[in-house]
Amino acid sequence: MTIETFVAVRKMRGLSQTEYGKALGISRGMVACIETGKRNLTDTTKSKVHQVFGNEFVEQVRRLTEGR
Repeated sequence: MTIETFVAVRKMRGLSQTEYGKALGISRGMVACIETGKRNLTDTTKSKVHQVFGNEFVEQVRRLTEGR
């Protein structure tokens, strides 16, 4: 999962950074840092995105953002 996919999942669900962070168990600040590339998108956070939003949805978003 790229940063672009991480951001797109949030935006496609219409969530603020605060709401997204709450859903993933991380702070709004951490979401902002990941989205701007100041912090790495960890495997744990990637897994949490899949758990919370569903593999099928995340895969569809990934295909749209990554073009594969």
